[in-house]
Amino acid sequence: MVALQLPAPALGAIVLTLFNATPVLASPAEFLERRGYDSFSGFTRITDGAALSWYEPYAATGVNHAVVANPPGYKCFYGQSVNLPYVTGWKNFDTLWAINLLMLRGHNSEANNKILREKILQIAAETKTDARMILSMIIQESGGKLDVRCTGDNDVNCGIMQAAPGSVPFNLSNPAASIDTMIRNGVLGTPGSWPRGGPGYAWLFNGADGQSWFNLGGSGKPYRSLRAYNTGKVPNQDNLDATGGAGTVSYVNDIANRLIGWSGKNRGCGYSY
Repeated sequence: MVALQLPAPALGAIVLTLFNATPVLASPAEFLERRGYDSFSGFTRITDGAALSWYEPYAATGVNHAVVANPPGYKCFYGQSVNLPYVTGWKNFDTLWAINLLMLRGHNSEANNKILREKILQIAAETKTDARMILSMIIQESGGKLDVRCTGDNDVNCGIMQAAPGSVPFNLSNPAASIDTMIRNGVLGTPGSWPRGGPGYAWLFNGADGQSWFNLGGSGKPYRSLRAYNTGKVPNQDNLDATGGAGTVSYVNDIANRLIGWSGKNRGCGYSY
């Protein structure tokens, strides 16, 4: 869930050149496809070298070599970036998909899960955001339940990535276009300034246009970017469990575990559900 709460001075800074676009609320799928996707600050893909070093194309991660026997238990990283797994330690996409497939089948139809998988891989390739990160964020935010309800203040965080204001819930009448938009909401953000729009994960990971208010400490910080996605900024670079009073304490630790194969069962380390 994106919980960006900007003080007035920061709000002016974050506006950047955020065109006064209205948020994507419920545009027909045909219109969305015709005009393209309106993202936060016009962001389309990761370009920073440090961030790109955390991207592995699907074909390079072990296609169709899903290994799900004895998935690992929950590990404690204690909020320390140095302890968190590097991209080469993440399970391959097919393994992570297989680990979470039983839960996905409990939420969605086989046809829609097929679309979900295809859209994750498509958007990952387009935006240079690792598909395993996108999948793990989706599972963390919604369990992959396509019709998950909107949450946050005034129910503004919608879709399977519970993205920034302007994000959209699932539209059963056009699953493919709806799933595409929900993922782009979380990865690329939604247009406009807070509280009508906000950044996505990839924009934060790419360096947040150098906006120091987010306290990312530069680009290519995947776990700090997760913390900022969840709480709006990084309250403490040395302790990614710190939320500053907003968001989920275990958010970063959970997703790090999902990336290395945790199934979501038996969370430890003293975190509550």
